[in-house]
Amino acid sequence: QFGNQKTPEILLERWKSFGPDLRAEVLKALLSRSAWSQSVLTALEQKTILPAEIDASSRQLLLSSKDKNIRKRAEQLLASTANSDRIKVVEEYSKVLELKGNAESGHQIFVKRCSVCHQLNQEGKPIGPDLSALTDKSTQALITAILDPNRAIENKYVSYLAVTVNGLTFNGLLASESGESITLVQTDGKSKTLLRNDLEELISTGKSLMPEGLEKDMSPQDLADVIAYLNATELPRKTFEGNEPAVVQAEALRGDYFLTPQLAEIYGQTLKFENKYKNLGYWQSENDRAVWIMNVPKSGKYDVYLEYACPPGVAGNLMQLEVTGQRLIWPVAATGSWDVYQSRKVGTISVPSGQTQLTVRSDGKINKALLDLKTVRLRVASQ
Repeated sequence: QFGNQKTPEILLERWKSFGPDLRAEVLKALLSRSAWSQSVLTALEQKTILPAEIDASSRQLLLSSKDKNIRKRAEQLLASTANSDRIKVVEEYSKVLELKGNAESGHQIFVKRCSVCHQLNQEGKPIGPDLSALTDKSTQALITAILDPNRAIENKYVSYLAVTVNGLTFNGLLASESGESITLVQTDGKSKTLLRNDLEELISTGKSLMPEGLEKDMSPQDLADVIAYLNATELPRKTFEGNEPAVVQAEALRGDYFLTPQLAEIYGQTLKFENKYKNLGYWQSENDRAVWIMNVPKSGKYDVYLEYACPPGVAGNLMQLEVTGQRLIWPVAATGSWDVYQSRKVGTISVPSGQTQLTVRSDGKINKALLDLKTVRLRVASQ
């Protein structure tokens, strides 16, 4: 079937009915050939596929394609998923940056407004993303995430609409699916299993289950308080001899950035700074992460290189790098042993001007250990 020229047409016609796992497999197949990749981009132009429905790894494949035409089309089509009305709301709430939040008041607002879908400190329902695992808790990032929830959505948090042959309608996250049935998790936390024989239609809304319009229920001060509460629950930064976090400046000669463990903020259960190789090691917990603050005079594109060590027995875990809402996700390849360090390119990102936060962590649970990390290098991308 995959040799059939009509494969893209057949798959894309059914796109709206596919769940997150199947969509990932479909994209993987379609992006394996240049001609089929063009079909995906055409579907984006025609809005058969929405930009938010392209997962991070597929997005990266398109943006780093060797085919210049594919790369250019992808840059244009995936450049922004922001709604102009939402941008205006986010701008209006920029005053939150100047307000002092009260964590105690924020806790009360969280319970009232957020706990219906989010869980934190054993309160609420774990329907939406794990707030304790957020990589960027800066005020600006949280303002955007709360007021413009469709700006960047993980596939597993896209809502689905199921209509039965009896005319009943159900909305929720697609928790599981099989050949016989699907299960939706609804906003009240209850699961609803529907037989496929009873379904008239199953379509993706292309939007987050988290609603837009929360500004109608929260004043700027309320939002400042919620953000203060979210940050108050974070584990403190870890300290090690030889590790002194500082703002990273660009290299004078080429304008590259060298993000070393010595300059990183280190968080998590097991992650450590090791003096032998000046690396980050014992990367074994899902909440382990390293954070750097960069001073970027001028926005631009950068190729990302990692210098790291990883033996074959633990290779294959997924790692992610996040900066200003962009994510690179890749499987960690083996280098030979814990004592063999190699530098490898993992992708390309756009970095805005100003003080910018960059975070690296695992993408999901870790089998044994992620890697030993010596350097993240941002190299000015060739035009």
